[in-house]
Amino acid sequence: MKKAIIGVTTALLTLIMCMALAGCATKVKGKTYVYDSYEISYTDDVTDEQKTACEKVIEAAMVVAKNIKYEFKDDGTVTAGIGTYKYEQDGKDVILKLKDAEVKRLTVSGKKLKTTQSAEDMHLTDVAGVKSVTVIYKQA
Repeated sequence: MKKAIIGVTTALLTLIMCMALAGCATKVKGKTYVYDSYEISYTDDVTDEQKTACEKVIEAAMVVAKNIKYEFKDDGTVTAGIGTYKYEQDGKDVILKLKDAEVKRLTVSGKKLKTTQSAEDMHLTDVAGVKSVTVIYKQA
């Protein structure tokens, strides 16, 4: 019985420690993120030929994303591309603001920073089969 209690206690303490460390790893303050990759989400009816065409269009659009670097400062500002914004972090969500208006919403996942835009947001409604594009940045 004593061994079981020690085992359960050790497992719980290990879990609590892992959760605490994971929480620390997701803070963007003082960190820089650079372009890593992108993922495309397609509708169910898209063909392989359409996927190939979509990837060419989106690859051309990624030229801008590939040159953006997010530099999160300790003072609550972030430099992204040629702009400087205020940022707020609530757990895994990071919100960029310009004069209290939300400009962009990002998600932190480990050492990655992700932003997902719908086909409408990217003005890709004429490109059949695209639902959304997620751009992924990695910690520099």
